Amino acid sequence: MLQTEREQTSNAMAEYYALQRRLQQLGAGLVAIVFVSTYLFYSFNTALSYLLGAGTGMLYFHLLGKTVAGMGKQPYRFANLRFPLVVLAFIISIKLEMLEVVPTFLGFMTFKVAILVDVFRDMYQDTVR
Repeated sequence: MLQTEREQTSNAMAEYYALQRRLQQLGAGLVAIVFVSTYLFYSFNTALSYLLGAGTGMLYFHLLGKTVAGMGKQPYRFANLRFPLVVLAFIISIKLEMLEVVPTFLGFMTFKVAILVDVFRDMYQDTVR
């Protein structure tokens, strides 16, 4: 039976939201693991710097997801805050002497690692089948 265009769009959006939720959960898990590891092997200030970057990255990813989900509809009103949010996080990291820039940057990149992990997981599942 052929699906209507509305049903196809609904299914595609459900898949998109499931992917977004999976990536957010994976990212949060990675942040927790790396934060604890950084705290244990480095210093609290380094771990705090990482957490600032990771939190910013996760928020950036969330805002990006809202923008993508709203394509073709009314624009998401906080969509333009993504870049200033990142700049603000790095300004805070630079200005506060207790924070470090490199861990902040690496923390920001954590959501990209979550995406790569998910891609490799999908590739592995496709080769196993």
